[in-house]
Amino acid sequence: MTVRKAAPEEQGAVRALWHSVFSDSPAEIDRIMHALDLGSRCFSIPGDGGAAAMAHWYGSGSLVFPDGRTLSAGVLYAVASAPDARGRGFGTAVSRAAWTDMAQNGAGARLTVPAEAGLFDYYRRTLDARTAFHVRELHLTGRDCGVRPRQIDAAEYGVFREAFLTDRVHLVFPASVLRLQQDICERSGGGLFAFAGGCFSLERTADGARISELLCANVYVGLAAAASAAPGLSLTIRMPVQDPALSGVRPFAMADISLDTQPLPPWFGFAFD
Repeated sequence: MTVRKAAPEEQGAVRALWHSVFSDSPAEIDRIMHALDLGSRCFSIPGDGGAAAMAHWYGSGSLVFPDGRTLSAGVLYAVASAPDARGRGFGTAVSRAAWTDMAQNGAGARLTVPAEAGLFDYYRRTLDARTAFHVRELHLTGRDCGVRPRQIDAAEYGVFREAFLTDRVHLVFPASVLRLQQDICERSGGGLFAFAGGCFSLERTADGARISELLCANVYVGLAAAASAAPGLSLTIRMPVQDPALSGVRPFAMADISLDTQPLPPWFGFAFD
């Protein structure tokens, strides 16, 4: 097994594996890889006629604490093995290579968003990561609730976002990440929105719409704004946790540092999942 940083001439094989596993189109893969600079942070294991496994990481800006402390943050992303290469430790090998590379390039906080519940234990065992971020996930059907959110661009969204997250540990995303989220949302027929008292990101999907981040001062007003932006659609809404005892709270992301002592649950935000 040879893990190595993918050379430019190997990027085609990596993209082919990405497409076969995640079903993103070549154009979508190119946009994500370019926006997150994944080509220079890609580790792979060559296989017969293509890539047997891959793992990437991207710089997600800063992890900011309410007391003013900051840590440079990196996120493990797009980890996959070819079907005929699974069960041989390839995914673990490329994940560890990317995880190590993050630290060597100055990431003070290394993060990962498990794609399914069973992977939380896997990353705990293989990367010594721990669950650090939760979301409250709600489901409702969109309808006109009389709130009129307005569509905004990535720069304005970033300003709104920070205004609602100053009291908790959170990621301050670089402009490139915010622009990618805007692009993904708008290409789907959604967008980034603001309303009196909050903001949200809406992406239309094959079976409805997903709001990957709803930030608001009043939950009821926030849900009304989200519902009004997608009338008739089945909505999945993610928002920060105020009370861990409320319904819909679930683990979301992991880190190599402990955030358990924070007064409010930390918030991750966009994960491009």
